[in-house]
Amino acid sequence: MLLWFGFAPTLVVSSPDAAREVLCTQDLAFASRPKISIAKYMFYNSKDLGWTSYGPYWRLMRKVTTVELFTAKRLEESRMVRHAQVSKLIGFIVNNGQNGKASVNMKFLLSILNLNVVSLITFGREFPAGSVELIEEVMQLMGSFVLGDCFPFLSWLGSPVIRKMISAHTKLDQLLQEIVDEHKSKFKSSERARDFVDVLLSLEDQGEIDIQCVKAMIMDMMLAGTETSAITTEWALSELMNNPTCMIKAQKEIDTIVGRERMVVEADLCKLSYINSVVNEVFRLHLPAPMLLPRHSTQDCLVNGYKIPKNSRVLVNVWSIARDPSLWESPNLFNPDRFAESSISFKGKNFELLPFGSGRRICPGLSLGVAMVSHTLARLVHGFEWKVSGKELSMDEISEGVAVRRKVPLEVFATPRLASHAYL
Repeated sequence: MLLWFGFAPTLVVSSPDAAREVLCTQDLAFASRPKISIAKYMFYNSKDLGWTSYGPYWRLMRKVTTVELFTAKRLEESRMVRHAQVSKLIGFIVNNGQNGKASVNMKFLLSILNLNVVSLITFGREFPAGSVELIEEVMQLMGSFVLGDCFPFLSWLGSPVIRKMISAHTKLDQLLQEIVDEHKSKFKSSERARDFVDVLLSLEDQGEIDIQCVKAMIMDMMLAGTETSAITTEWALSELMNNPTCMIKAQKEIDTIVGRERMVVEADLCKLSYINSVVNEVFRLHLPAPMLLPRHSTQDCLVNGYKIPKNSRVLVNVWSIARDPSLWESPNLFNPDRFAESSISFKGKNFELLPFGSGRRICPGLSLGVAMVSHTLARLVHGFEWKVSGKELSMDEISEGVAVRRKVPLEVFATPRLASHAYL
C-alpha cells in the first residue's frame, strides 16, 4: 500500500512476499533510513547504528558492534553476567515477595534486570536504577508524530514533541558523558579491562569517529537491549498466567529435565522445547515493536509489480503479518503448540515472523535478546507459582512509542516452589 504522508510517499508492507522483496531481494535499495526528527534530536543526528543511513560508517559500526558484543564467543563470555543478574532478580523476588504475601512489580524489575545486563556488558558497571524512567520516556518519544517530518517547510514552527526530545536527550547525554569520561580516564592508564566503550574510544583516538558517535552507540545498546526484552518477558509471563494449562505444561517440562533441586541455567534451554515454543509464540503475538524502523529507498524500485519512487519511506507492519489469519490459525490466541513441529523461526529467514527484522539491517542483538528472554522466563516459571490479586489478569495493551506494552504493569504474587537451597 503506497500512501502519502504530507510530501513523503510511504509504502506500508503487510505481507510476507512484500517484506521479502523489501528486506531481502532488494535489501540494498531499502537499506537506508529517513532523516526524521527523532534521529536528529535524540540520536546525535543519526550517528547511532539504528538510524544512520547505509554506507561506510554503518558498516564500521555494525562490524564493531557484532565483533565486540554479539559473536558466539562474546555471548559465551557474558553468560556469567546474565546468570548473575537473573539470580539477583530471583533473590529479590524471594526476599521481598514474603512467600507470596507481598506483590512485586515485574515490569520495573525486568527493566532493571535488562538495563543492568546491557550496562555491564557494554561499559562494565550497572546503570543508575532511576534511568529506567528516562529510557521509557525516550522509547515513547520514538513513536511520536512530528509535523515537520511530513511537511518540511513547517519545521520552523517548532513542536512540543521536539522540545520533549531535546529535554530527554539533554538528560541522557549527561549520563552518557559520565560514562565516556570515566572510561577515558581509566582507558588511557590501562586500569581496567577493555570493553565496548573502550573499543569505541580507541576508534575516536584514531580519528575514525567522534565523541557523539561513541555516545550514540552506547545509547543504542541501552535502548534496544532494555525495554524490548523487558516488555517481551513481561508479556510471556502474563500469557502463561492467563493460560494455566500452558503454565503447568512449562513447569512440568522444566521439573522433568532440571528437577527441583537447582535452578535453570542457559545450558538447559536447548532441551526445553516447550519453553522455546512459548518464546516463539510470544515473539509472534507480542512483537517488541509492531513496525520495524522505517526504511528509505535510494532508487526507483518495483515491489510486487508496483513502482516505488526514489526517496520513499517504507514501513514494514510485522504486527499485521504475525496476526494474518491466512498465515496463522486463530492468530489472536496464545498457542505455543503451533511451533511444536514448525520450522518457522524469528531469525529473519521466515517472513511470516519478523520481530527482529531481516536482511543486512536485522537486529544485531537478536541472540542476546533471545537468550535473556528465554533464560529469565524459564527461571521465573520454574522458580515460582504466580497469581494476581484479582480473579482475572488484565491483558489489555497500549501502544506507547514504538512498543506495545501491557496497559497495566504486571503486579503479581510469587510463591517459591523449589527446594530452599535452590535459591541460594
